[in-house]
Amino acid sequence: MNAPAAPAAVQTSELPLVDIVPSNTHIQQMRRERFDPALLQELCNSIKEIGVLQAVVVRPTPTAQGFKVTPAYELVAGERRWLAAKIAGLTTIPATVRDLTDEQVLKAQLVENLQREGLHPLEEAEGYDELMKLEQLSADQVGTMIGKSRSYVFDRLKLLGLAMDGRKAFYAGELDASRALYVARITNPKLQAKALELATQKGWKGEPAFSVRGLRYKLSDGEFSVTLKTSPFAREDTTFFELVKVKKGVEEPRPLPDCISCPNRTGNCLDLFSQDDDPDVCMDPACHAIKLRQHGERLRVQLEASGIQVITGDAAKKIAPRKGELAGFVDLDAPCADDESPEPMPEEAGDKAYAAWNERNENYQPRTFRQLLEGAPVDAIVIEDPSDGRVRTLVPYQQAKPLVKKLHRIELNDWSYGVRSQQHTPTSSQTAEEREANKRKEEAQRERQEQERQFRVALLIQVHAKAGAAPLKRDDLALIAERLLDSYNTDQKAKEFFGQPVKPGGMK
Repeated sequence: MNAPAAPAAVQTSELPLVDIVPSNTHIQQMRRERFDPALLQELCNSIKEIGVLQAVVVRPTPTAQGFKVTPAYELVAGERRWLAAKIAGLTTIPATVRDLTDEQVLKAQLVENLQREGLHPLEEAEGYDELMKLEQLSADQVGTMIGKSRSYVFDRLKLLGLAMDGRKAFYAGELDASRALYVARITNPKLQAKALELATQKGWKGEPAFSVRGLRYKLSDGEFSVTLKTSPFAREDTTFFELVKVKKGVEEPRPLPDCISCPNRTGNCLDLFSQDDDPDVCMDPACHAIKLRQHGERLRVQLEASGIQVITGDAAKKIAPRKGELAGFVDLDAPCADDESPEPMPEEAGDKAYAAWNERNENYQPRTFRQLLEGAPVDAIVIEDPSDGRVRTLVPYQQAKPLVKKLHRIELNDWSYGVRSQQHTPTSSQTAEEREANKRKEEAQRERQEQERQFRVALLIQVHAKAGAAPLKRDDLALIAERLLDSYNTDQKAKEFFGQPVKPGGMK
């Protein structure tokens, strides 16, 4: 049996620059728009001194098949070298001629683009997306092809959620990768525009007004997203609707999707959110508000039909003057902010036992006032909240406070419920002992803040040291540190990551 023929050797030859035309694919057009003139001049100077060290790749142009025409070749890879050679005054360039299909040309240009230095994260994301569509590849396969992990590819792909204004700000350097990720998660175009304003807002000395963590918390409030866990309506309900204007003066109802299968539920947006994120968050607060109001209207009709009075209008506004605020009442269906985990902290049980306790403590779900006051005699009232139309069952705070303490030994913090108790109200009649106690509390708070600042500095230093020789950009370092600050907040977890505890002592 004859052995298979060896593949033909790739031939490299000097081709006239005038015989080569730049590729006109959309991949190359996008890349060409971001050629750095300074870097191009550096390459030109290098070519003048030592010549072109790596051959460009070309293919015969369709019109050149079997004919002597100019240009005879289309440039597949190496446009910066070809352009710098022209600027340097060369007339020829080393080139490898290949017979490639249009699809092979696109793939070659994508891979070359993705492997070049200084690639912008958004260019990376666009390249991965193009390559996945072109070759029908998964994120794992793309990662293997270019030497990156699956999670790295996914993180880059999330940036594609940025609208055009966000992409422009990102390319212009007004938005970094860490903040861009959080802005890209906002699926509603109007809300994403607001999120972009917050992310690019400048504060002291031109620094970003919000830290990465601060921006994340800001974008998780009710204006940008809403948790579905406390929604009073059934998430599988398909009877809600919004009125859509079809012509002047005429509106028609349009059904709203159920919250389980809705594309704006985080659990259904795995291209934007990871498996570690809460899957039951609504990223369309406007739709959620419509459902809240319609559910409230239906519930009010049912309650009034059964003889229960529902306080509405101005009377309700006196009780709930602003969104999220109740004047002297607690919502029976709201979680009690002072209901902390009843499990005591282990004493001298070792780091692992403490870490396990801390994780259980952080995952503890506070009980609602309805659960805490179950069976207790209370004077409940029902209102239709003017801010969102939600029907709420309320109990006077001064009635709920002693009952919760008696039944569960939970001391309600008056400040949490908008009530200023006498012991918290600073007055000129405070004793010297009270003033001294307040002073000690303020000093202790300042000391805790300084310890946290030192911990953050030490954490950043150790993250950078752990990276070793791998170059870390500022955006990457900030993103890694931000995630570690969320996860590695105990000595045990810090040891697991760094091999030693984080020691902030002495850092200034």
